[in-house]
Amino acid sequence: MDCRFDFTGVKMLPHPKIIYGDALNSLKNLPDLSYDFVFIDPPFNTNKKQKIVSTGLSYIDKTDNYKDFIYPVLQELHRIISDCGSIFILADYREIHYIKVWMDEIFGRNNFRNELIWHFELGGISKKQWTNKHNTILWYSKSENYIFNFDKVPMTTRKYPKKGYEGDKKLCSVFDYTLSNTHPERVGYPNQKPLWILNMLMDVHTNSNSLVLDCFAGSGTTGHAAMINGLNSVMIESNEAGIKVMEERFSDVINTESLRRHQLSDKI
Repeated sequence: MDCRFDFTGVKMLPHPKIIYGDALNSLKNLPDLSYDFVFIDPPFNTNKKQKIVSTGLSYIDKTDNYKDFIYPVLQELHRIISDCGSIFILADYREIHYIKVWMDEIFGRNNFRNELIWHFELGGISKKQWTNKHNTILWYSKSENYIFNFDKVPMTTRKYPKKGYEGDKKLCSVFDYTLSNTHPERVGYPNQKPLWILNMLMDVHTNSNSLVLDCFAGSGTTGHAAMINGLNSVMIESNEAGIKVMEERFSDVINTESLRRHQLSDKI
């Protein structure tokens, strides 16, 4: 699959705007109808301790009343998404079915476009239940006039080719991607999402002047993808450790690209 991590043609990488604060109050300060692409990966409500390797700190992923927590956030996101915008919500089996019902209420069932199933190989095997190896990504649009660049949907290898259906095909709503725990992309933050997924979605669902938002930014993968795509973005995070990780990550992206360009100019 083509990850497109190539900065060619991007004159200057836009640095994401980082906001340290809770999602709801921070969103209230953002303007209406402004963002074409919103991705959120809200707390999974696992009731488990999550450790931030880069700092040694930890927190409990627990929300007493999930609806009271997420519903007003979804309402604010509906307000700020542009008429051609889309929102992608990633969650696992614990809360995704509730979120689907609430999103139908807020965005309208007619604006539910699809669900994407991300399958991965990380983690052990349960001996007490079917082992969970996937997350669900809900896709809603603000209207029927949403951005969708079909030509940028990545290609994937056809598993069962037959006459008339040889070669690669367009990626569909179920895909496999595993970011190994030793991958250099890792920044030591729990539940870090692969850059490939955010880059793929952003590439398909944005234009050159689109604004990007993530109000549960965590390790900053959405902001990193926005930089790759040359887009301005806003990252909101309530965990101070996440703010530090993002600042370092975005700085590394800019420094790496500056070094690459310097090396290219030397060769020329």
